[in-house]
Amino acid sequence: MNRHSPAQGKTPKSHIRLTGLFLALAGCLVILVSLYWIKILEPKLYSQAQSNASVLAQSQSHNILRAALSRDAKQNVANALNEILLLTDTETEQPFTLGVSLEFDYEVLNIPEGNLNISRGEVNCDVCFVINVPLYAETSPELVGIATIYASSLFFEQIRGDIRKKLIIGSTIFLLVIIFIWLAVSELVHKLELSEKAAEAATRVKSAFLANMSHEIRTPLNGILGMAHLLQRSQPSSQQQDYIEAISDSGEMLLVVLNDILDFSKIDAGKLSLIYEDFNLEDLIKSIMLLMSYRAEEKGIKLTVIIPQDIPLVVNGDSVRLRQVLQNLIGNAIKFTEHGSVIVSILNITSSANKIHLEISVVDTGIGIAESTKDFLFDEFTQADSSITRKYGGTGLGLNICKQLIELMNGSIDFESTPGHGSTFKFQIELNPAKDEHLIEASDKPIDIKKPKRNLEILLVEDVEINRKVASSLLTYEGHHVTEAVNGHEALKAVNNKTYDLILMDIHMPELDGIEATRSIRAMTNLDKANLPIIALTANIMEEELMTCRDVGMNGIITKPFTPEKLNEEIAKIINQ
Repeated sequence: MNRHSPAQGKTPKSHIRLTGLFLALAGCLVILVSLYWIKILEPKLYSQAQSNASVLAQSQSHNILRAALSRDAKQNVANALNEILLLTDTETEQPFTLGVSLEFDYEVLNIPEGNLNISRGEVNCDVCFVINVPLYAETSPELVGIATIYASSLFFEQIRGDIRKKLIIGSTIFLLVIIFIWLAVSELVHKLELSEKAAEAATRVKSAFLANMSHEIRTPLNGILGMAHLLQRSQPSSQQQDYIEAISDSGEMLLVVLNDILDFSKIDAGKLSLIYEDFNLEDLIKSIMLLMSYRAEEKGIKLTVIIPQDIPLVVNGDSVRLRQVLQNLIGNAIKFTEHGSVIVSILNITSSANKIHLEISVVDTGIGIAESTKDFLFDEFTQADSSITRKYGGTGLGLNICKQLIELMNGSIDFESTPGHGSTFKFQIELNPAKDEHLIEASDKPIDIKKPKRNLEILLVEDVEINRKVASSLLTYEGHHVTEAVNGHEALKAVNNKTYDLILMDIHMPELDGIEATRSIRAMTNLDKANLPIIALTANIMEEELMTCRDVGMNGIITKPFTPEKLNEEIAKIINQ
């Protein structure tokens, strides 16, 4: 049996709009041609035909007047009328004049009354041109009489018919051209719609593939990095410590690659947007430098930051994306520098009540970049040299993502470099003044990762065993008591049977997933249980899933892989509220 989706069989809106446009155009053409014919052309033709008939009547009446003034007036007038009525068109053999009626002033002519009142031919013609021609004496301005001439309108009818036929033929041809154009455009639009639908389907497939791959990679990666964290707490030997650090570094590198690919996919699909909020710029820079200092110290590189006094401490913008750009550029500078220094400096270009324009530069003394790579260095999947990929790794997406993020912040990025002597990357961005100035004081306070004020009773719902072990061990290490469940059904039973302070809920699980389990908990009649704090644990960082987590009433979200610090911080934020 063939099954069709509800969308099948429906006419696309664009096709309906195009058809409506065509019908409107055709209707306008018919109306315009009709109005032109009725209001302009036909009256003009009628007036011209009537004028021509009048000229003909004037010529014919001259012969009538001459006959009326002759000696044998009555016979000569009758002969003149006969001659007039016999005049025909040589092509159509149709008479020019259908009838003539004469009235004379006999006192002026000095002949018997009514002697010349003659009517010949059709004198009651409804479709003729009726022309009254005054007859004046040749030697004086006296009015002798009036000749009423009934001229044939057949020529006018023929001309009108011919022109009307040409208008109809011309309009028809024009309509056929429009129909042809409409069919061609309609076919083109149809093909474009099919291409667009195919592209959208491909994008959906790509997004679904990336989401699935992200989930499948992040889930075991969470176990790898989590176990590495646990091993570091087991007092390993120096050699074991080196092994653990190698595992952690490799895992972090894999996570960077994965995040780069997902960010690039979002940007490519036009789904990445900035989130504006107030943040302390100085704190942001200091936290990045603190994070990067460990890598710099390992290589013996001096890492310095220069923040002038005129830099606004608190600004409004997307701190997450700015951090991503800075970490990428500083990370690259450290990665490609074997000795020397990396200097980060900030310059306040202009600041006003509405906008803040900053220039941030990252200067290193590393291997440098050849000038020939300048035109394509910021392209996707591009690195300065293939040997760099083999030696230093990377996807070739980092700088492309940085460039697009900076452009989203209404900025630009460029670089200067001398091979063997280092590189300077400079970018400018546009930020907004802060809406809340209280964050200025934050820079004087040490960065403190809060912990819950007490030990908690936590329900951990996770179907992957290694991830349960990681999360349970990290939570137990902090003094919390953990109950484990492997799917949503077990979680609901646990909530009904015991009181918990917090639930850590994985999203993708067999039998009953975390979303449905959360809906069921929020629908419980026991308000204490229904309002239990729930934090999502998910390896899917796509915005659609994160939004679903918020919509069903989850209080927080922790994405995998997570660090012990991130886990503790999110729990503390929810519990201490």
